[in-house]
Amino acid sequence: MTRIVRALALAAVLVAAGAGTATAAPVVNGIYDVPDSPKKLTLGPDGSVWVVVGGNALARFTPDGTRTDVPLTGVSGAKGITTGPDGNLWVTATTTLVKVPPATPAAFTAFTVNDIINPQAIVTGPDGNLWTASADKVLKISTATPTAPTLYTLTSTPSPSARGITSAGGLLWAVDFGGAIVSLTTSGVQTPYSVGGLPQEVAGSPSGQVLYGNPGTDPHTIGRIVPGGLPQTTNVPLTDPFGMTFGPDGAYWVAQFASGTLARVTTDGAVTTIGGLPTNSPREITSGPGNTLWVSLELSNKVARVTGVDPPPAPAPAAPGGPTAGADTAAPVVSGLRLRPGTVRRTRPRNPVATFSLSEAATVTLTLQRLTPGRRRGAVCRTARSAHAGVRCVKVTSVGTLKRTAPAGAARVTIAVKRRGRVLAAGSYRLSVVAVDAAGNRSTVARTPLVIRSR
Repeated sequence: MTRIVRALALAAVLVAAGAGTATAAPVVNGIYDVPDSPKKLTLGPDGSVWVVVGGNALARFTPDGTRTDVPLTGVSGAKGITTGPDGNLWVTATTTLVKVPPATPAAFTAFTVNDIINPQAIVTGPDGNLWTASADKVLKISTATPTAPTLYTLTSTPSPSARGITSAGGLLWAVDFGGAIVSLTTSGVQTPYSVGGLPQEVAGSPSGQVLYGNPGTDPHTIGRIVPGGLPQTTNVPLTDPFGMTFGPDGAYWVAQFASGTLARVTTDGAVTTIGGLPTNSPREITSGPGNTLWVSLELSNKVARVTGVDPPPAPAPAAPGGPTAGADTAAPVVSGLRLRPGTVRRTRPRNPVATFSLSEAATVTLTLQRLTPGRRRGAVCRTARSAHAGVRCVKVTSVGTLKRTAPAGAARVTIAVKRRGRVLAAGSYRLSVVAVDAAGNRSTVARTPLVIRSR
């Protein structure tokens, strides 16, 4: 096995939320005060959970629940938050986008973005740009030029009104409150899925499936969509399903505002719930460090931590001589793959760090690949020698591969961008991750983009 990128290294580590490793069923294990009504949350690159508070501040929670407050002086209407491809936190606010360095959050920068009329969620897309939605538009935002977004007007309903947004399967998925979920390519090509009601939020999974909440139907529903498929719904009466995330246990988790519960939704639509939260309060949710969930309790001015959201245990090895009754046939799941930063400058190279979660102990193969324009000759994509020779395609070339064993849970991967002392050429790359368990079951390939710029 070649190691062209010499410092491609895997350091698979579990980030514990408390002493030991959680083995019990998910349970509310900590409720913490915040100074004002909490909004959206995200897991930051520093391993802390960051919460938008009251529209003009952030709260930073370490895994043990220690809180630090960060005023966003001069900012109003703050709501969405995510970790960007540049390693900074990015916050949507009224006609404003805020960049917050996690190491020095007081040194935030506020940019005027007039098209963020009604601030909503923000995510990093598969193209390494920030994406958010507001009013009747979806905005693609480069971290290098945040004041000049590319705008895509929603055409899904007669009067589109954007809500949540997520990234899954190489697509962006936006919610139109008028009754549709819309997938968008990174160039803005839209495919609407009519769902009726008043959908609010959406979450993606590693398989490309998305989940959405629809408290505007009677009864309330939670729906699932795969690209090109019909929406599949599950009834959740009188719950008001709102914020949602894909958990480390390989299932979606939904904050159910009216019932004061969290719903665990499998990828085939089975729903179970846990309580322990006040009614009319759970609004937003995110996956946190150490197989935890963190929940905004909107009307209680509190944030809750849920522990024990563990990946399935590793199965026993297959008996010698081949499969037997009860043999492991479940493939491992690689979830939450991200690269931070997702864009690297050759003049100031910074090794990005990939983070992901394994559902079980497995042998992990990490491959860095370069993507270049090509022309198809038969079944093969080759380097383009002529602008008219064959159908356009993307040529994928392996730059480096590394194979290691890793335990279940959170893992971190440092990707070196130098080869023999020289930074890799400018262009588009991707990191592909696949896991194989002790029984030989192979996961689907998880991928995340990397862009190397000349300056």
